[in-house]
Amino acid sequence: MKIDFNAMLCGEQRELTFSYALDIGGYTPDIASGNAKIIGNAFDHTGYIKLQIEFMLDMAVVCSKCAEEFNYKDNFKIEYSLCTALENPEENDDYIVLDSGMLDLEELAETSIILNLPSRFICKKNCKGLCQKCGANLNNGRCDCPDKEIDPRLVKLIEYLEKFENNDTEEVE
Repeated sequence: MKIDFNAMLCGEQRELTFSYALDIGGYTPDIASGNAKIIGNAFDHTGYIKLQIEFMLDMAVVCSKCAEEFNYKDNFKIEYSLCTALENPEENDDYIVLDSGMLDLEELAETSIILNLPSRFICKKNCKGLCQKCGANLNNGRCDCPDKEIDPRLVKLIEYLEKFENNDTEEVE
């Protein structure tokens, strides 16, 4: 969706309100499906436009620990300053330069959403994850894997010590 700010730039309009729904499924590998509702207001400030956007996310995501899908909701607000030109655009990240008075809202929304998402999604605070051996989800209960893994380099030593302990107990009796 492209938003035309030309009426604001030439002074014909002082305020602009918009809303937009966006499918965000697949934005990152761990977002299975989801939608973003975007509500925004733009205000004419002499020399630039102040853009305020609220993002309301509702998505199905995959837990980074246990690989289970769960529902994730988030709301956040961001403000942007828009202008038509800058003297040194490479040195100024505070403003978004409008191309012919137009702004691609979908591109701006995608970048804003990705930058405001957590680096990984976890289904619950005490998620136990998956068993490293069999891949069972440990949130659903214990698996049949042994608790302790014996270092293969020490197997012979453990067998020797067990044999030695068994010989000591036989001699004492």
